[in-house]
This record gives sequence, C-alpha cells and structure tokens, in this order.
Amino acid sequence: MNQHFPDELKKNSYGVTGYTRFYLEPITSLRYADEFIRGDEQIVRFRYIVYFSITGVLIILCALINYLTIYIDCFRSRKREMALRKVNGASERSLLALLSTDFLFTILLASLLGMFFVELLKPWFLQYSMIVDTDISIYGNCILYVAGMSVLAFIVALCSVYLFRRHSLQNTLHSTQMSIMGHICRKGSIVIQLVVCLTFILCTVIMQMQLYHLRNVDMGMDYRNRASLGIWMNVDMNVWAEKIKALPMVTEVVRPVYWPLISMGSYSAFEVDSWDGLNGTTENPMGIDEILAGEEFFKFYNMQLVAGEWISDKSDVREVNIMETTARTMGWTPEEAISKHIFYCNKEVEPMTVIGVIKDCAYRSPSKDLPHTVFVNTNKSQWMWPRCFVLFKYKPGTWEECRRSIEEMQQAELPDRKLFLDSEEERYNKYLQSEDALSSLLGFSAIVCILISIFGIYSLVSLTCEQRRKEIAIRKVNGATISNILSIFFKEYAMLLIVSSLIAFPAGYTIMKHWIETYNRQVSIGTLPFILIFAGIAMVITISISWRVWQAARQNPAEVIKE
Repeated sequence: MNQHFPDELKKNSYGVTGYTRFYLEPITSLRYADEFIRGDEQIVRFRYIVYFSITGVLIILCALINYLTIYIDCFRSRKREMALRKVNGASERSLLALLSTDFLFTILLASLLGMFFVELLKPWFLQYSMIVDTDISIYGNCILYVAGMSVLAFIVALCSVYLFRRHSLQNTLHSTQMSIMGHICRKGSIVIQLVVCLTFILCTVIMQMQLYHLRNVDMGMDYRNRASLGIWMNVDMNVWAEKIKALPMVTEVVRPVYWPLISMGSYSAFEVDSWDGLNGTTENPMGIDEILAGEEFFKFYNMQLVAGEWISDKSDVREVNIMETTARTMGWTPEEAISKHIFYCNKEVEPMTVIGVIKDCAYRSPSKDLPHTVFVNTNKSQWMWPRCFVLFKYKPGTWEECRRSIEEMQQAELPDRKLFLDSEEERYNKYLQSEDALSSLLGFSAIVCILISIFGIYSLVSLTCEQRRKEIAIRKVNGATISNILSIFFKEYAMLLIVSSLIAFPAGYTIMKHWIETYNRQVSIGTLPFILIFAGIAMVITISISWRVWQAARQNPAEVIKE
C-alpha cells in the first residue's frame, strides 16, 4: 500500500502535506496502548496491571518458599519421632497419611482465613486499583489454588517419607547433626525472602520519591489553586468572567481570551522543517504546539522568562515566545534564539520570529516528552476568542465550594449548555492516578513481604534455637555470656542481610531507573534510600530474633545437657 501511495492523498485542500503513509496495527495493541486512550479516560495503565500481577506472583513464591522451608525443618526435627513410630509398628503408608493430614489441615485453615481476608479487603483493593467492574468472583481461582497446594503438599510428604526410608533407624535415632543441605536450604530461603522484601521496599520508596518530585519540583509554572471555565456554545464569556469575579472564593480572574494550560493545552499544532542555522530542511519535521498567550497569561501561571521579552500588544502576529527545550533542540542557547526565524513546512507562510525564550513548562503528562511550544499574541488572534475560557484563581481549600457555586449558576441560567469546569491541580493529578494506584498497591505488597519475612525468620530462628540448644548450653558452660550468644546469631543474619542487599539493591535500582526514565522530570535517587532501608530491615530482623535467642540463651545449661 505504501509503495503505491495515491498522490491525491498527499495534498489537502490547503495545498500542504496531507497523508503520506499507512500504518497497520492490531486492535488488541491499540486497546492497551497509552497513546490510544485519552488521558482523562484512562484509569490505570495496562502495563501497571502487569507489574502488580508480577508482584503478586513474587509474593506467592516468597510465601511458598518460606512455608516449604519451615515444613522441611519441622520434618527434620520430627525424624526421631518418625523413627520411634516405625519401631512401634507404623507403616510407611501411615507415616505418609500422618504428614499429609498435618499438611492438609494447615492448608484448610489457611484457605478459610485467606478467603475471609479476601472478602474483607476486596472493596479496598477495587478502590485503590481503580477497577470499575465490581462484579468479580475469584473464589473459583482460590479453590484451584488450594487444590494445587494440596497436590504439592502430598508430593512433599511423599518425598519426605522416601528420604526417610533411605536412612537407617539407628542413624535416625542417634543423629544430632543437621545436614549441610539443610543449612543451605534455610539460608537460601531467608535470602530469597529478604531479596523480594528489599526489592519491593526499594521500588516503593523510589516511586514515592518520584511522585513527590513530579508534584513539587519547579515545573516552570504554578498550577495550584487555578481553574478554568468554558460554556459551549454561543455564550458571552465576558459576562461569566464578571460572575466568577463576584464569588467570595475567587481571588483573580483573567479575561476570557486564553485556553487553560494543563486542562486544554494548545489550541492548535503544526510542523516546521527549517529554522535559522539549519542547512536545508529536516527530513523529520518538528511538531509544535501553539498556545494563545499574553502578559497577563504569563503572570497568571507565574511563568519565567529566560531571555528576550514577553509577547505583548506591540508584538507582531508572527513574533513569538518559545520554550527552552524548543530552542535547544534547534541548536540555540536561550540568548542565541532571540531574533531567530522558524519556517513552516509551507514556505508561502511568513516565518515566525523569536522574541523571547520561556523556561520549560511541563503542562502535559509527566510521562510524555516536554512539548515543543510557541506562544502567540492572543490579541492578534481575536477570531479564537469565542472559543476561549475564563481563567481564575481561588482560595486554597475552597475548590469544591467554588465548583458547586458555578455549577448551580450554570444550571439556573443555561441548563441546556455543556459546562467545562476544571481545576488545573485536579487535571494534573489525573496524569498521575495510575502511579498513585500502583504506589498504594506496591506499598501494601511491601508490608505483606515484610510480614512474611518476619514470620519466616522468626520461625527459622525458633527451630534453630531448638536444634542448637545443646550447643548454646555448652557455650555457656565454657564461659559464653548471653550477649556472646546473641552476637553469634546476629552475625549470621547480618551476613544474610548483606548478601540479600547486594542482590536486591542493584536489581531494584535497575528496574526503577528504567521506570524513572519514562518521565520528563526525574528525581535523583542518591544513596540515602539504600542506607535507610538497610538500617530499617536490620532493625526489624534484630527485634524479631532477639527475644527468641535471648530465651534460648537464658536456659539452665545443666538441664539442657541432661535432657
């Protein structure tokens, strides 16, 4: 199709370039593409749903590894019991039934508690994940999951009995040493849990830092406590400007000859293929937004002039202000851009002359590149005024009251007209609603991971203390103090935390660095988050193991050795 592109499509009625290429795209791809969905219609980006699904799988694996490790350790601690049962006539089938029954009762209890929490947390989850369809039943999936875990429980029990068969009863009864493989499995389980936990926490912290940065960094404009009003159509907006000004919540009103910068953006867009300093024309024309502006418009948004002068009443229709990014893309510094010319693709149109450069204004979604923008004199474009909006400022904390008052006036006077009433701050926050939802879900996931890790570490420490009771007693007999014994455990788990951090921190940093690069304003991560997270997890681990080790260290060594 593109090799035989019809010439009649390459020009439109104005004589400029029209269509030049066909593109084929599967509808399924368009359905989930960020560019295909309007920003105000998009609730949660499809890729963020994928991210959360991955975190769910990681949490399941983390909990499963934790559970299996504890189960294997419990089985090792029951080897003598199993041997004594067999000496007293128990068959392998009865041992398998015993282990399976224990496992299945645990799964049954966990399933009942789990479904209770599902029902309890489901409304909260739907709210924060912004899922509109609330008619969702997941109990069928829960039953499948429980069935899978039951099969896994039987397989683990079967493997346990098989391994038990390979040891003689005498070795089992008199063995007091834990195998090297058991130590490796235990430590490996803790490392895996800590890696997942640290990664989640790091990703959540960096995401919060980036969101705070996007909302509080200098955007080149001030959008807070600002709003816009438009009524469609054939309405004298000057009359409504006076009505808005009379509201007690409103502090400033701008005459209706502009468009709101965040809510609407540019009123038109065009392409340029040449400018001063460029040899010839570029093969890829640059798309540029065109925004109606004036001195009161710039003051309204507290925009900053980098070089040159603002457009004003004395400015010609082709004299424009441009953004800093646009100037640098064209190869100019802000100072060099003054008096430079920008040429339209249609050379019959008079070129634009730059008279001022404005600090970059991030008025589009932060996940989009900074737009190339020119600001034109609204007084020389009066044919656009009937389509313009009333821009106004309101007192902090009064937006809802202000909105209600304006809507009541519109319903009373022009009930058949469409009202366009937007807060610039609300509109900007909509750009980040997917990130806010994912941040909340990741934060919840991080809490779950921390709890899983704490339970796992505490359980493994309890088993270790039980298995090393004689070792602890002998150490005490030979002069070791409680603090000496505590330090032995702390050094072991400190080393595991260091190993986990060396894996989790680079992985989390790589993931979040790639995510941050999708935004036009990026936070500097630094080393402080890593230090604080490491110190926080170290404190949590210390607290979770101190009590259990302290209890074991306080026991009477004579009684332990004789037992």
